[in-house]
Amino acid sequence: MKAAVYVRVSTDRQAERGMSIGDQLAACKKWCKEHGHTVVEIFEDQGSAYSFTKTRPEFQRMINAALSDEKQFELIVVFTQSRFYRRNADREILERTLESHGVYVVTLGQPRPEDDLSAFMMRNFTGVMDEIFSRTGGKRVAECMIANAKAGYFNGSLPPYGYQTQATNIPSRSGVKKILIVKESEAEVVREIFALSLSGKNGLVMGLKRITEDLNERGLLHRGVTWTMGHVEKILKNTAYIGKLVTFQRDTRKGGMHPQSEWITTNIPPILNKSIFDAVQKKLESRRPPNTENRAAQVPTLLTGLLVCNICKKGFAVTTGKSGQYKYYKCQTKIKVSPNACTSPNLPKEETDKLILEAVINHVLNPARVEFILDELAQIWKDVKKPDPKRVLALQTRAGTLRAALGQFYSRIYEKRLDLDSTCQDFIRAKQKQIEVTEAELQALNARQHLPFLKFGRSQIEKFITAAKAALQDPTTPLARQFLRTLVTDIRVDAKKCRIHGNRAQLASAISHFKGKPGEVPSDVSDWRARLGSNQQPLPSEGSTLSIELRAHRDGFLNRYCGYSNAARECRRRKVA
Repeated sequence: MKAAVYVRVSTDRQAERGMSIGDQLAACKKWCKEHGHTVVEIFEDQGSAYSFTKTRPEFQRMINAALSDEKQFELIVVFTQSRFYRRNADREILERTLESHGVYVVTLGQPRPEDDLSAFMMRNFTGVMDEIFSRTGGKRVAECMIANAKAGYFNGSLPPYGYQTQATNIPSRSGVKKILIVKESEAEVVREIFALSLSGKNGLVMGLKRITEDLNERGLLHRGVTWTMGHVEKILKNTAYIGKLVTFQRDTRKGGMHPQSEWITTNIPPILNKSIFDAVQKKLESRRPPNTENRAAQVPTLLTGLLVCNICKKGFAVTTGKSGQYKYYKCQTKIKVSPNACTSPNLPKEETDKLILEAVINHVLNPARVEFILDELAQIWKDVKKPDPKRVLALQTRAGTLRAALGQFYSRIYEKRLDLDSTCQDFIRAKQKQIEVTEAELQALNARQHLPFLKFGRSQIEKFITAAKAALQDPTTPLARQFLRTLVTDIRVDAKKCRIHGNRAQLASAISHFKGKPGEVPSDVSDWRARLGSNQQPLPSEGSTLSIELRAHRDGFLNRYCGYSNAARECRRRKVA
């Protein structure tokens, strides 16, 4: 009969114990020769017998060949049953499938009886014992690896980018124990990736895609291959760079993830400060796709995302006229619905950009004005920071009462005085929600006592203003867009007026965090709010001081562009052309 030989070892230690692939192959060939069978193909793997396709590609190829219509062989010869498969239930199903196609498994070290019933009992008994032995051994190995990781040693596999292994003089089962040390050539790239994510480059905000493109354009490689967004994201989210290497997250046997309580953290030499890592995590969260504010900040036009129609409350988008010769900001209602759906005017892009920038530079970026704004804001914060003991006590009492009521309810259920039907479940959810809301309000009251910016004086204000004015001189640069979005939250436009709004807290935070580096992108902490609510907003006064009303009678802009009919504007364009 035609026979295929399958040989496998899981580890190097198995080979050292006399179960090498060469020994298995010699024994299988000898058996085939003695019984008059012809070896037509040899399949050889190095992987776990728990895996079907991932680490045993030759096993998969052998099974496919056995089940094909060509029927290349009738026997599969293995040294022992454990070399074939160690999940007994899967092995039994697979052997039955093979037998239905006329292919039989022969085990040399564990010969099976001739009659079917005895053979069935023997192979399943052997299979269960093999699986128990494998599970027990795997558990012991896992326990040793966990202890090794807790002691600060590296278990193997590929070190995180930025690190390399170093052998110690402490013996282990496979030689000596190893630790991770910083690989400085890669660590410099890691620091640069975090710097690009945090501060950008030349005024341009750098997300995963832009960082990846920048690294590849400079010819840098990720261990011999080009960088991908996955490489960059893995680095930016890896706590190993602050000295906390987390392992045992994945359950390789069952698939999926282990519970977080079973993860192991190993202390290793850090590459970054924790403050930098935490700041980058906040940036990554703010840049997630649902964050529409961030998407607006990435557009190439200066005012897109800021200009809002005061009539229909929709944003403005850039459109063109005369085959692209002219560019305009146009209400999206007029674009998507119809030109007559909104009465807001079309604003010439270049002149609108210039007017807004001049207003910001002349009226907002004035040291005396900024100091006045921040002095007013400081007074507001003094009132906000004042503790409210009555409110805090009321919330704490309410939270305690809710927890006690829920605890009593749980006790009644436990004592079987209540059935856990849908009504009870709704009651529990409602109480849990009330507790959650109460605790959130307590947390928010506590957060008011800790403002998210540093103290600064007039010199810091002047440094920020100088950098902002320099950046706003060229509205085509990414840096100008970022500075403008730091100073301005929205620009409301209708047929009669154009009003610019800014946020005091945002301005104060941006100034306090500004370091004055060339090309630095201004940033602020945006998660602080002066008052509570499900849709938290700044105090009404926070936008008023920075608001600048650009009246038609003052600069003539709206008279020139908002008072013309479509026909009149078209005539004027032709004259200009």
